[in-house]
Amino acid sequence: MENSKYEKKEIISGRMNFNEMRHHLIPVFFVSCFFVGISFWGAHANRFGWDNLSAFWQNIFYLEAVLFLVQFIIILFCRVESFFNLKIVSLAITFYMFKLSLEPFLLMVMIFIDKGVYGTYGSFILLIITLGFLFHIINLIRIIKELKIRTPKEKNSKKNHRDWYKIGSLLLLVVIVGLILDTGLLGDGELLFGIIISTVTYIGILIGLWDYETTVYLIWRFPEYIKSDLECNRKNISK
Repeated sequence: MENSKYEKKEIISGRMNFNEMRHHLIPVFFVSCFFVGISFWGAHANRFGWDNLSAFWQNIFYLEAVLFLVQFIIILFCRVESFFNLKIVSLAITFYMFKLSLEPFLLMVMIFIDKGVYGTYGSFILLIITLGFLFHIINLIRIIKELKIRTPKEKNSKKNHRDWYKIGSLLLLVVIVGLILDTGLLGDGELLFGIIISTVTYIGILIGLWDYETTVYLIWRFPEYIKSDLECNRKNISK
C-alpha cells in the first residue's frame, strides 16, 4: 500500500476526493433519469404496451425507481466529508456509473420489443454486455495488481499502461461492430446506429470506471491508511 501514494493523493485531495465524487453523482443521476425516462415512456407508448411487457422488464423499471431514490438520498444526506461518507459515496458513484453504462441498452430493448425483433437481437445485446464486462474485469484485476508501480515518480508508466487498456477496449468495439456488420443481424440502419452508440457509451464508461474502482479498493481494503491522512488533511484545511 505504501507504493500507492499517487492514488492515495488523488483520494485525499485530488480528483477522487469526497466532494468530486459526490458532485459526479449529480450529473450521473440526471443522465440516468433521461435514459430510463425515455425507456419508460417507450414502454407505454409503443405498440406492445406496458401491460404486455414481461414481469422481468416491469421489475427492471421498478428496481430503477428504487435505485433512483437511494441515489437521491445519498446525494442529499452525504454532504459532510467524513470517512464513512467517503466509503458510501465511492461505492455509489462506482455502482451508478456502471448502471448508467447499461441503460442505453435498456432503451434499445424497448425499441426491439416495439419492432417485434427482441427475440432476434436480445441475445446479441447480452453478448455485447458480457464481452465488455469480462474485458473490464480482466483489466481491473491487472490494474489492481500493478498498483505497486503507480507512484508519482512512475506516473508516465501508469499512463502508458492505461493507454494500452484503452486501445484494447477500442479493439473490442471494432470486433463487436464488425461482427454486427458481417452477420447482417441489424439490417435496419436506425437499429445499427443505436447499437453502436450504446456500445460506445458502455465501453467508454467502463474505461472511466477503472479509476473509481481502484479508489473503492483502496478505501475499503486499507481504511486506516486512508483515514489517517484524510483526517490530517481536514485539520490542515480547517486551520
